[in-house]
Amino acid sequence: MKQTRYEWVYLYAAVESATGASVALQAPRVNTGTMSVFLKMLGEELGPRDHAVLIMDQAGWHKAKKLVVPDNITIL
Repeated sequence: MKQTRYEWVYLYAAVESATGASVALQAPRVNTGTMSVFLKMLGEELGPRDHAVLIMDQAGWHKAKKLVVPDNITIL
């Protein structure tokens, strides 16, 4: 019997529900540092008067104390 091997890739993404506009980051892992990079990227994509509200589950990297969240993003 041969053991099945998998390769994983992770996608961090946000979609603007009214327009369908999206921002995504493909990464080899999920962790607080990579989540912070994605949030920075998303924050930079927003217009100067925009504010994003992200609805996320309770994954550890979504709520870690070391997570860096830009001022123009709120996490629920």
